Amino acid sequence: MSVMNISIGQLVISNAGRDQTNIYLVIGIKNNQFLSLVNGRERKIKNPKQKNIRHVNVLKFIAQG
Repeated sequence: MSVMNISIGQLVISNAGRDQTNIYLVIGIKNNQFLSLVNGRERKIKNPKQKNIRHVNVLKFIAQG
């Protein structure tokens, strides 16, 4: 997966780890390899989850607002 296919506001699904199948919102991209993710419940803006870009599947939906 390339960072070129992911933008801030994009929805992704985790496909590895304890959080497998959880849906997250991308709020940041670090070093073109890691994503900062939030879901509004366990992971909020103050404490985003850092996840390797290879461990997510990208959805075609981008949040607006």
